[in-house]
Amino acid sequence: MKSKTKKPNARSKITYVRWKDHHSVPSGWIDKEDIADQWPDFFCETVGFVVYEDKDKLGLCHNQSKETYSDAMVIYKNLIVERKEL
Repeated sequence: MKSKTKKPNARSKITYVRWKDHHSVPSGWIDKEDIADQWPDFFCETVGFVVYEDKDKLGLCHNQSKETYSDAMVIYKNLIVERKEL
């Protein structure tokens, strides 16, 4: 019997995403005037397979087989500053 080859999910396109990350600042007391200096924008870059997407979220994984995914993550779309399909 000939085995069937399962095609990868059609949504599994390799995509580059640059996004604003959440982060913490050093603990302790801080003056109100200095607060903005303690919270600079922090950007991350991710490349992965798109495995989920809705109006609010983008799901990526770093590894995929014909039937499974691993190392998945979710990025909220309102934090994405750049996105391009590779």
